[in-house]
Amino acid sequence: MARKLYATILLLGSSAVGKTSFVKRILSEPILTLPTENPEIVKRKIKDIPVLVKYFQLRELHGKSQVTFIDTPGKFKYRRLWRELIREHQPNSIFFFINDDKDNWHEQVSALEDLYNYWHDALGLYENDATTTENATYPSEATLLHSHPTLLKIICNPFNLKKNEAEGRKKLLSDIRERFGHVLNAFNEIPEFELDIVILSVPFDPIADVIIQIMDVFQFLLRRSHKKK
Repeated sequence: MARKLYATILLLGSSAVGKTSFVKRILSEPILTLPTENPEIVKRKIKDIPVLVKYFQLRELHGKSQVTFIDTPGKFKYRRLWRELIREHQPNSIFFFINDDKDNWHEQVSALEDLYNYWHDALGLYENDATTTENATYPSEATLLHSHPTLLKIICNPFNLKKNEAEGRKKLLSDIRERFGHVLNAFNEIPEFELDIVILSVPFDPIADVIIQIMDVFQFLLRRSHKKK
């Protein structure tokens, strides 16, 4: 029997890395170059998104299943909103966008570190063993209590790779694992947390490659729903 599932995808990352373009491409809308100034929430049923209806082959997924995109501004001053968005919407998937400008990766790593900390702050994943404020411990020293099942996708939207440069993509993937590795390992240590790293040229790769990212979210939710039985 087909299941009705609700996917909530929070899109994070710096400006001009492809967050809004990703949503626009899924919705078959014109891709604009104007920066996002405020969080934008888009809710759609699967049956109302033509490209998803065409490419989705999940027999267990009901057409009334819903996907919610939470697009966010990328400027540094807006990063403080991440905690509130996570707390309010409790997304079951986060798409964290970067590009292949390695000169800017220091800032991208810092942003991913902030996401890790905001995630814990927002959902209260740690239980403090101390009984007084004076003896309170930091999250890294506290006892892990639980986690909110989440799929984290690191999506690298390359600007400098050629369309079919397979070796270049392989090298880029390796570099991402090395440069962001300490944060990725920290996320991997969170129970019920799944991590995926993708090289995806949002405007130019086939639409099927873009759709796969959404399919992965629903497959993640299906796996989680089966585990609860």
